[in-house]
Amino acid sequence: MKTKLNRPPADIGAAEFFETWLPGEFARVLATGALTATPPDNKVAVELSGDDGGAWTLVMAGGQLSVEQGGAGDAAITLSGSTQDFRALMGGEQGEHQLLPDSDEGVDLNLLVVDKATQEIIDGVSGKINVQITGFNGRDWSLGASFKGASEPEATISIPADVYKQITEGTLAAPQAYFSGQIQMTGDATFAMQLVMALMQRQQ
Repeated sequence: MKTKLNRPPADIGAAEFFETWLPGEFARVLATGALTATPPDNKVAVELSGDDGGAWTLVMAGGQLSVEQGGAGDAAITLSGSTQDFRALMGGEQGEHQLLPDSDEGVDLNLLVVDKATQEIIDGVSGKINVQITGFNGRDWSLGASFKGASEPEATISIPADVYKQITEGTLAAPQAYFSGQIQMTGDATFAMQLVMALMQRQQ
């Protein structure tokens, strides 16, 4: 499911994004007939800290997306981070580094809506993964993903911003960056590798 969402305004508030913009954008995509398969029923919770932060649960049921305020203990995935870092992911921000390539005209729907292939991976995973991009526009960007509400095992993947840029631009392969020591894994590295390998296979 490679369908693209339009990018939201860079300064959009978190509540407006989840409660108004995202359901409307998903409905627009659905009306175009661009979805080649109905997403499986599931829940994705998002917990954001900082100004305008809060918690929301994205509920996919019968191919329709609705958003509820508050987290959900039975969510397949719980994403956690700051509102600043989440905006940088979805809408981009001013600065040298971007999380999505400049040529990318939209946001992959799979960032927030789980498709069947990803759901199959999630079903076999329990634990928490943290992703950090160090030196990202003067700070460390980070996002956590907890599967099935579990906090253990826990692992952190740390990538320098310039290395991340090379990977997204296609000038450096992620395995090469890892085996050359440019990508660091701490905590339960076995768990991290299993998850990364599963996601890489899903992209093939």
